[in-house]
Amino acid sequence: MSDPSAHAAPEPRDPLTRLRLRANRSERSRKVFYGLYQGLSFGCVMGLAHFLLRDSDPWTSLLYGVGFGAFFGSSMALFTTPPRPRVSRDPAVQAAIAPETLRAATERLILGRPGADPETNRVAALQAEQVLNAPSVKIPVAVAALVAAACALGALALPSGGTLDFPRALLGTIALACVLIPCLMFPARLLHRRRSREFLALHTPPDRDRSDSGRD
Repeated sequence: MSDPSAHAAPEPRDPLTRLRLRANRSERSRKVFYGLYQGLSFGCVMGLAHFLLRDSDPWTSLLYGVGFGAFFGSSMALFTTPPRPRVSRDPAVQAAIAPETLRAATERLILGRPGADPETNRVAALQAEQVLNAPSVKIPVAVAALVAAACALGALALPSGGTLDFPRALLGTIALACVLIPCLMFPARLLHRRRSREFLALHTPPDRDRSDSGRD
């Protein structure tokens, strides 16, 4: 079941929402988007590791990271299945929802506004409540920042040259990973929570409409 209002609404302007909408439109798009995300993360980490460990020039390390990122991202897109958004912790409730309804509900949640189909809005509201009830990302980000700072200080404290090049490269790579992963995940998580709040603020369940009309 598709939501007709999704086609009538204007396209959002921010690039992150556009990417999420394109990734949600088909299973193939989800796999490509997932592969790009994984390849970007892995390529950045491997490029820095090559730069620190081999002491090569930046362009060589950049090509090294691009090559490894393209290989890893392609492998993830071909051989893995991206996690689907969950509607409920109850498997029976999850299985009872058609994939088309789930895809349309996810699109409504990405846009942050209800559509014309009541069932799609109901599923999107369940998704929004689950997003808002999830643990906050502030504690993992704080822990990642502390680990990144400790590893960066350790890499700077070790002298360069000789047998200590590998520990310096390892600490520098861990520091980059602890900085890069939250930077890639945190904006998307914040946008997801904000759109969930916007959707729930605009969503009026059908039973509430009937109860309000009964009072009148």
